[in-house]
Amino acid sequence: ENQPTKTKISKQTITGEKELEGATLQIVDKDNKVVAEWVSTDKAYYIEGLAKGDYTLVETLAPSEYVISSNVNFSVDDSGKVHQVKMVDKQVKFTKTVTGEKEVEGAEITVTDKETNQVVDKWTSGKDAHYISGLKEGKTYVLSEVVSPEGYVKSTDIEFTVTTDKETQKVNMKDKRVEFTKTDVTGEKEVEGAEITVTD
Repeated sequence: ENQPTKTKISKQTITGEKELEGATLQIVDKDNKVVAEWVSTDKAYYIEGLAKGDYTLVETLAPSEYVISSNVNFSVDDSGKVHQVKMVDKQVKFTKTVTGEKEVEGAEITVTDKETNQVVDKWTSGKDAHYISGLKEGKTYVLSEVVSPEGYVKSTDIEFTVTTDKETQKVNMKDKRVEFTKTDVTGEKEVEGAEITVTD
């Protein structure tokens, strides 16, 4: 007699040390019907009694700071063994530096979906790197500096595509400064009291 099928779904980070909590997941059958939906916890998810056949594991929502994974296809047979299915969420790490030095604080950054023009994440840069939320593997996004910190030149937009490689992807935006000096004819000392305007 055939055993009821049992499938273990594991949702992990690239380090694979423990289960990743807070992802919304679905199992979809070959007719595109959702047969199960749940939010991942700190324990793997077990589902019993799936009919023999082919299925797709779909992530509809990733936890904050993680990328929505590509779908994972799997098959179930009635051998009685527990089927193991693993889905890994990667991260995209954003840094904002002055020509490769320390992080530039106070820049307002947005990330927009290139296709839909929807803003998927926005934040103000701080001392630490930022892990971008709302991204999906295989999609292209535009990183924009909306407001640059005082004394810095606003950076040009950066376009990047989220790879399907299960590794932390890094995106860096460099800010530069333009320094103005007004010196006397000898070129040695600064001249004070001149009114200066900068126009584009």
